[in-house]
Amino acid sequence: MGIGKSDHDHLGKLLTYFSFVEAKGAIWIVEEPRPEHIKAISLLNEISSSPFYLIKVEAIKIEESLPAPLFTVIVGPSEESKDVGIIKKDIAERYKIRFEFWKELLGKANKKTKLHSNISPGKEGWIGTSAGKRGLGFNYGIRQHSSSIELYIDRGSEAKEENDKIFDFLFKNKDEIEENFGSELPVL
Repeated sequence: MGIGKSDHDHLGKLLTYFSFVEAKGAIWIVEEPRPEHIKAISLLNEISSSPFYLIKVEAIKIEESLPAPLFTVIVGPSEESKDVGIIKKDIAERYKIRFEFWKELLGKANKKTKLHSNISPGKEGWIGTSAGKRGLGFNYGIRQHSSSIELYIDRGSEAKEENDKIFDFLFKNKDEIEENFGSELPVL
């Protein structure tokens, strides 16, 4: 009987023994690597500082020689996988920071208005909600060094005149709106 296909049981054992003996790396040798295990080992190389290898073994003979093993590296560590891992960690950290920011902002906003009560904090750089009127939305945006709040007007591409009419009305009342807001508002 040969080594066989890669399987979940052996992947679990690889990880268990790797962590138990505090190994510096791991090598998994199989006859037939399955796609999900190739992906798992690739992921381990992205997120771990230890190297993981998935090796395919085959028996070969040259003319009348005795059979010999042929080892082929299917997956191993690379600079690219480490770079991907670093990028994924940075993104995950950014998502966590954004989620906490939105959670706090929405908590404060919900004390002032019910407009935000149906929004959940997210991981993206923006969130939005209806302004309470069809085609009008409030959007919050955050970037690394700046933020924005906007009233977005969009009643559809066929309603350009209606969109313009709403904008003109708001612009005509800009001074009163800014007085109620407590600050000057840029028009983009």
